[in-house]
Amino acid sequence: MEVLVVEDDETLAFLRDYGVDYAQGYLLGAPAPVRTTSLL
Repeated sequence: MEVLVVEDDETLAFLRDYGVDYAQGYLLGAPAPVRTTSLL
């Protein structure tokens, strides 16, 4: 499993162009404690 960190719109656009479906980083949401998130 690879982790792709996204911190700006340019990186997100690049990853989308190459078919990346999953990413994480401050652009998409700041880190949060598990107890404050909900399960999907």
